[in-house]
Amino acid sequence: MNLELRLLLRSPLLIAAALAAALVTTLALLAGIAQVRHVDAAMHDAVAFDARALDDARARAHDAPLDAGMFGYGTLFAVPHPPASGAWFNLGDTLAQPAVQRLRLLGLQGQVHDGTGGNPAARAAGTFDAAFVVAVLLPLLAVAVFAPLAAEEREARRDGLLAALVASPRSFWLKRVVARSLVVLVPVLGPILVALLAMDASLALSLGVMGGATLYALGWIGLCATLALRLSGGSDAVAARLVALWALAALVLPALGGLALDRMAPAVPGSAIALAHRDAVNGAWDRPKDETFEAFFAHRPEWRGTPPVTGRFHWKWYFAFHSVADWRVEPLLIEARAAKRDRQRARDALGWLLPTVALQNLFDGLSDQGIEGDAARQRAARRFHDELRVAFYPFVFEERLIGASDIAALPTPAPSVRELRHRPAAWGALALFALLGLGALWRSARRIG
Repeated sequence: MNLELRLLLRSPLLIAAALAAALVTTLALLAGIAQVRHVDAAMHDAVAFDARALDDARARAHDAPLDAGMFGYGTLFAVPHPPASGAWFNLGDTLAQPAVQRLRLLGLQGQVHDGTGGNPAARAAGTFDAAFVVAVLLPLLAVAVFAPLAAEEREARRDGLLAALVASPRSFWLKRVVARSLVVLVPVLGPILVALLAMDASLALSLGVMGGATLYALGWIGLCATLALRLSGGSDAVAARLVALWALAALVLPALGGLALDRMAPAVPGSAIALAHRDAVNGAWDRPKDETFEAFFAHRPEWRGTPPVTGRFHWKWYFAFHSVADWRVEPLLIEARAAKRDRQRARDALGWLLPTVALQNLFDGLSDQGIEGDAARQRAARRFHDELRVAFYPFVFEERLIGASDIAALPTPAPSVRELRHRPAAWGALALFALLGLGALWRSARRIG
């Protein structure tokens, strides 16, 4: 193997490919870290801005207590949605989702789902991060390294001589494959390992990233080496066929799989929930107030003894029909959650057919992206909104003014909790891919020529 490594290091093209892969991986890691720090800074700026606005309201309340309804209507509270601990490696939806969820004491669902399409420019452009390098560029490097594996022997007319001299063809080829594998693995996984250590990543995240990337790389190494041994023709012909396979397996089929998922397991868009909530709010203006209050008291019986609303408008009626609108869209929320679960199950199933999809599923779980990340934002928003309603409703329904000490006692938003998840289906699919690739290589290395 040492001889093979020395021979490889004499190839300017392989050295250039390895250095380019290391450079691209490093740039992707630095870009991911910079993007996460930018999002984190924007989140802290937004939280600080709303905190200053709340301080201004408290200062005004020192002079004279404020109308509680107007305060609840006009005051914004920022619920932080920090990037996940592994977002620098796999940005996912980090750039497309808001860094904070701003809330008022109005209906929750209309606010949480308004604009949940995220940043369309970020979604359209995709993300350049280390996960992309592993999923797409690492297989391309494997193609470049392994395409000449057997073809260069045929081109130099050494295959007949090797067949006569080599006692164990399998040992001969496997040593070459191991040496070339280092040229694939080290330039990509080396910088990632350094970044994991530099970023003080958790053991679970480090093992997940390195383990998943290694299984994926071994699958591609086994596949490329097998085809390089089996395909006839020169290095260029073998490389062309391997590049076509790479484009199909790493780019085209995952994209088509995503389109198929959109048809087979369509998601309930957040805009549909926000629109249904807005319709419920707008329709409440034309309904009898008693109807709104009966629906409200059915969920909040503790306020049934509040003085009746006799005038044309009252803040407690306004806040009541916003709460009722939240409850009326609950069936749509249940449908949306079920659709997300169905979609994730479909993605897991697709991962058994497409290793690139399995790898992305694994990385999304490790960095709390996709369905789970958005659910964390909504849970944090719901939790704070419920706490805020409990603290604020007495001022509205008991028709009291709100003072400076009351504002200071209001709950403070807590950041969303981001969790690391190991997805068993993704691990199983990647392990199967690695076993199939290496098994095929073991069978193909039985002979020379």
